[in-house]
Amino acid sequence: MLSKISIAIWDLGATKCAVGLVEYDPATEQFKFIRDTTLHLNEFFSLEDLTEGLEKNLNVSFSEIDKILIAGAGIYDGQTLNLTNGFPYPMTFARLAASRAWSSMNVVHDYVPIICATFMANLKDESQLHVVKAGTWNQYARRVVFGLGTGLGFKDGVLLDKKRFWLGGNEIGHMGVPLPPAASQKEKQIHEEFMSFLRTQAEVGRHALPITFEKILSGPGLSRLHQFVTAAKQHLLPHEVGDLLRAGEAQETLSLFAWYLGLLIGTLELVFMPAGGVWMTGGVLLKHANVVRHPQLKRGILASPAYLEERASFPLILMHDKNLVFLGGAYYTVYAV
Repeated sequence: MLSKISIAIWDLGATKCAVGLVEYDPATEQFKFIRDTTLHLNEFFSLEDLTEGLEKNLNVSFSEIDKILIAGAGIYDGQTLNLTNGFPYPMTFARLAASRAWSSMNVVHDYVPIICATFMANLKDESQLHVVKAGTWNQYARRVVFGLGTGLGFKDGVLLDKKRFWLGGNEIGHMGVPLPPAASQKEKQIHEEFMSFLRTQAEVGRHALPITFEKILSGPGLSRLHQFVTAAKQHLLPHEVGDLLRAGEAQETLSLFAWYLGLLIGTLELVFMPAGGVWMTGGVLLKHANVVRHPQLKRGILASPAYLEERASFPLILMHDKNLVFLGGAYYTVYAV
């Protein structure tokens, strides 16, 4: 009889680390979520200190786990996970795994578990997913997943036979915002005025960072949207704008946010033609899930009108079960070739 396999999946972002434990039964090919914990990186002094905190919360030693998957923001050079804006301390995973005698450790792009989670998700399970647009389901077609949080993460992939898969290596967070070809005159005017406004922002303008979807839809993007809409001299923090959105007191901001989200979705549809669906997640979206029901979302999608007949069949799905990322990570660990 085959023994069950214990798997730990780290979901490591720039500010937080969530770790989930999953059990895989080779006899039934079933995955079982066990438990998880989340810690803020700045509450610890080193990667070793963080690891001990995670082990304490999970009541397990990672040296007892069969397989460990680190899904992290940044680029892994074989020794250290490096992030452009920097972690609060070095993420020296190779040294950590060796010093703690981990039996198996792999470091991958942070959206690998999320795209793999789409291979396992149940489209009829409303506790896992919200189907924004059903479309025509094609299990073996290309699919894309993106998430709005501190940044804008992305991955595309295809499910193959025998539970194998192919994953792309694309990045879209830093993609420039296009001038939509079929927006109304009013929408084009607002878009051009907003682009001009962003160029005046010290951290975004022409002498600093380029104007990308990430600068509008993730992190402080909501603050920039709200400041533009309200013509305020000082901007609110993202969580303050979030409070207004949830209270229904920033409808114009929500409308513009929905339109740019739709513009991103339409752009991804044209770039990837994902008949397997566009899948969305991330802290910003999950906190403001009503944005996917806003009529301006569809307006933004239709602002790029080419191949609309084909694109009408692409499903649009919001993933809101946080355990899916751990199950997807376990799937990758078991079936990656």
